[in-house]
Amino acid sequence: ENLGDKDEEWMNSFNKLKAYKSKYGDCIVNQGIDKALHLWVLRQRELYELYKKRKDSTMTADRVRMLNEEGFVWESRNGDVIDLTNRKRKTIDNACDDGLNEAPQKMTKKSGKRDDKKWLSMLDKLKKYGEQHGTLAISANHD
Repeated sequence: ENLGDKDEEWMNSFNKLKAYKSKYGDCIVNQGIDKALHLWVLRQRELYELYKKRKDSTMTADRVRMLNEEGFVWESRNGDVIDLTNRKRKTIDNACDDGLNEAPQKMTKKSGKRDDKKWLSMLDKLKKYGEQHGTLAISANHD
């Protein structure tokens, strides 16, 4: 295989990522929907880490730019991105049907009282995000 074949293979996967984003609203590929693309995304993250450390990598500045333009999520640590691995994407309504529409019995640190109003406000924001983007997977840099 020559470098041209690798470039073509990369562009084919990149175009699949763009199609996935068009359909699902993000570049956080659920392996249950497209395992091969999910693995490709994970590999891009690995190659990017090598690239940043100036180690041998097929990642290039152009590829980083192209992925960034699509909203690629470079880090997917717990807490940064909701992990949807091995789960079907749920609509907001289904998530609420699963009991997520009830405020948790949790005390706030400041007052020692439940903060249902704030929790329900955040749930409304999550519902709006899901309706707009078709997913509940929210990257850490989303405001």
